[in-house]
Amino acid sequence: LQQITGATANEMSGLVHITDDFGVTAETLQARLTILSRNIHGLQDDTQAAIEGNKGFRATMDSLGVQFTTTAGQARPFMDVLFDVADRFAETADGIDKTAIAAALFGRGAADLIPTLNLGSEAMKELLKDAERLGVALGDEDVEALVRLHLAQDNFSEAMEGLGNKITIAL
Repeated sequence: LQQITGATANEMSGLVHITDDFGVTAETLQARLTILSRNIHGLQDDTQAAIEGNKGFRATMDSLGVQFTTTAGQARPFMDVLFDVADRFAETADGIDKTAIAAALFGRGAADLIPTLNLGSEAMKELLKDAERLGVALGDEDVEALVRLHLAQDNFSEAMEGLGNKITIAL
């Protein structure tokens, strides 16, 4: 997720923690944020609009008053864009229009993110700080350690499988 969005491991793991409180899995969050990130970087706008029959990412962002590029045409930092979107969601009345906006930005089925976005940026930032204090928001070193642990577990599992194969062959 961090590689897709350019956000920090701490921010992404914090978002996983926040959205989990609203019943959104890490996999669902990854899918939704991948779509938003691709849209921000101009990789999906016309195709997504044609497939989903919506007015498209750029038009939706314009209607929200959220800039996703700098004046130089570069993509703004992902979390800045996400927080701006959250502020607009917090100000927008619930209903079909809000659901359509979520779909245009995050893809089909994005209604599951609305409760999180409705918090607005300030509440989301506070929850990210809480996640860090609780130790559920992981830093880069934590992520690297978890990757090493996962690789070690895979190696151990493969070694046990190999040992089982040798024992079976010996019998």
